[in-house]
Amino acid sequence: MKLNPLWILLAFVPAMSAAVITCNSGAASVPVFNTSSVSAALGDYTLDCTGGIPTPPDQAIPEIDFTAFINAPILNTGGWILTDGVNMTAGTLLLSNVVEFLGVPFNPPGTGNVVFTVENIFVNPSAESAGFQFMEVSAINGDLSVEIARPEQLVAENAVPEPFSLVFVGLGMSAIWLARKGRS
Repeated sequence: MKLNPLWILLAFVPAMSAAVITCNSGAASVPVFNTSSVSAALGDYTLDCTGGIPTPPDQAIPEIDFTAFINAPILNTGGWILTDGVNMTAGTLLLSNVVEFLGVPFNPPGTGNVVFTVENIFVNPSAESAGFQFMEVSAINGDLSVEIARPEQLVAENAVPEPFSLVFVGLGMSAIWLARKGRS
């Protein structure tokens, strides 16, 4: 019996697409830092993952390696955490701006979802200029096929100082003083 190549492709595409896990990134909050601060926590980076085929109860849960890249140096606090609400995995500082989480248990959620959250990453806002945007990019490696939609997220920014209004108040007060002096 000879099988039509198109039939084979159509038969396996739904199974292959069901195995793909898609994660959408986001930030729970985006803090605004004072540029005189020397230590501040970035907003939590989240990945909301759906799809894949859940692991049968009699099999081991697959593991992934999760890497978080920041566009600024990370303060070496050692308290980096990746959580999915059930499991917590401690991270290690791989480079001055990269935290790695190895051996993270990840059971594909199928029609449900799993939300990963990267927490406790601190930076030095005073090392960056006013208006600087702290961005985080995440990557997942392992035996599972995981796609991250928009992996780069804004997780904090430095404040832009307001114009100094006391100068204008001082100029206004001087004008009033001069006007009164001219009347006398």
